[in-house]
Amino acid sequence: MEYIYDKAINLNVTTYDLLASKGEQLINLFKLILDYIPPLLEGEFIIRTQKKSLRYVDYDNNKKSIEKFYASLIKGENLSIQIVDSDQNKNQSVPKPIIPLISSGVSCFDAEPIPEEALKRLNLFNVFTLGLSERLFNYQIPPNVQTVLLNIFKEAIQLLNGVTGYISYDTTTAGTLTPSQLENYYALDLITTPRYTERLRGYFWMTYLTERHLEQLGGVDYVIKNSPCFHVEPIKTDSHRGLILQLSPDINDYSDAQLLQLRTFLVPVLNFGKGVKSEGYIGYGDYPGAVNRLVEHLL
Repeated sequence: MEYIYDKAINLNVTTYDLLASKGEQLINLFKLILDYIPPLLEGEFIIRTQKKSLRYVDYDNNKKSIEKFYASLIKGENLSIQIVDSDQNKNQSVPKPIIPLISSGVSCFDAEPIPEEALKRLNLFNVFTLGLSERLFNYQIPPNVQTVLLNIFKEAIQLLNGVTGYISYDTTTAGTLTPSQLENYYALDLITTPRYTERLRGYFWMTYLTERHLEQLGGVDYVIKNSPCFHVEPIKTDSHRGLILQLSPDINDYSDAQLLQLRTFLVPVLNFGKGVKSEGYIGYGDYPGAVNRLVEHLL
């Protein structure tokens, strides 16, 4: 099978809050998505959940089924949640697009009891992610779509008490435990990596930092004054006071030179593992037409 490696606008919010107990907050986020997404899609999509029993249950995009899905969120019975673009399964065109029209993932590792020792020893985190293929927008992300994604991003940070997060425009499919492009490049083990309260997941068009990141970079005022970004915006959650760094006015238009400046500024809070590209690394960025928006090759 021959594939097309196009791009998507992706958001990721990473948290250590127990999302299985945040049913109301997750319902609010999915309502935002489901109010906005269906008109974009010519085909249908389903919401796929994995239950505590490890079985999968699908919910169709209709009122009765969505109400059942919301009820499952209140019960806290889902280990993971994904929006699955049904067009991806039906599309038999050649070459076949690798990026779904829509992808989303929520992980709720806490739906099952976790031993206290594992919580202390491992980097167990939850995520909320959403990705929209550029094919929905004729390969150029419109300003209003950028605004919608930014609003969902901020809402997810606040509702889920995010510790870090990002919005990117690259060849990535949103998922529950999908590594970032930088994590993939250095083959980082996400479960044993330093906690995301200390380290970011990479450098992006939009990057969300919280207290420990800001302290290591010189403090809030220093970051606001010296970051090489177009816009810096404070944001507050139940537990965190953070900053959102926006690299350029338009996600369609930022350069490797700008990314390199951002990477240099954020080095104290980035995780490079052993600092060498894994010999076994095969990322989307290694395929013709794929875009990983990293600048590691320029160093």
